Amino acid sequence: MKDFALSVLIVSILVLFFAKYDPAVKDAVFSVLGVAFAAYCVWLTVRIVNSREKRAIRTAVVLVLVFVAYPLSMGPMVWLGEHGYLPKAMQPVFDQALSLVIATMRFGPPTIGRWMSWYIGLWHR
Repeated sequence: MKDFALSVLIVSILVLFFAKYDPAVKDAVFSVLGVAFAAYCVWLTVRIVNSREKRAIRTAVVLVLVFVAYPLSMGPMVWLGEHGYLPKAMQPVFDQALSLVIATMRFGPPTIGRWMSWYIGLWHR
């Protein structure tokens, strides 16, 4: 189950990067990505409850930290860019790395977009 969920996740992310946010492809990819993530979370929860493995618990903690730290990394990147600490040549790399956050802000639920805009605004000061 884990291998299947991770494979779907990786393929979905690759398709999303190459699709350049075509609305039809974007909707399909986000749907598949959501189902794969939900399946992985269910599998991980069952594994934690049934076996109480420390490795499974560590995986869950890392998964939560990554999904919290990834969008929050946009604020420091904005600050570094505005203060001239990032080379101009690296700007496309950072744009690509944070493209999922940017896409979520633009095309996702309005509440998430407003929250992320507020958070990024904190780093403009």
